[in-house]
Amino acid sequence: MCYPPPVTLMERHKIISNLRLKEVMLPEKTNEILTEEMIQLIKWLLHHDVTKRPNSNELITSKYIPPLLMEESELNNLLQTTVSNPQSRMYKHMISALFEQAVTPEFNFTYDIDVF
Repeated sequence: MCYPPPVTLMERHKIISNLRLKEVMLPEKTNEILTEEMIQLIKWLLHHDVTKRPNSNELITSKYIPPLLMEESELNNLLQTTVSNPQSRMYKHMISALFEQAVTPEFNFTYDIDVF
């Protein structure tokens, strides 16, 4: 996706064979085309030891994958849709997440201090 496709089948075979070696060998022009983070991510994903390869959670929370950014209008629309349907699974998740938040004793004590 980030690297141009090989011109010939032999070139394709050579690239894939080099990626399968114990010490992963990337094509010569890789440093010119891909960033260092992309190269590290590729090597991490191609690690021969299965235990050292990332699972989906590690991959999503890694520094290599940028966080998903939502526009404020999209977020508002999603929240309105969720709140409007109390029978949905997302509504139940959202409500439980809101009410299961830990409250510090300081905040709990000072919450209604201006009422007295």
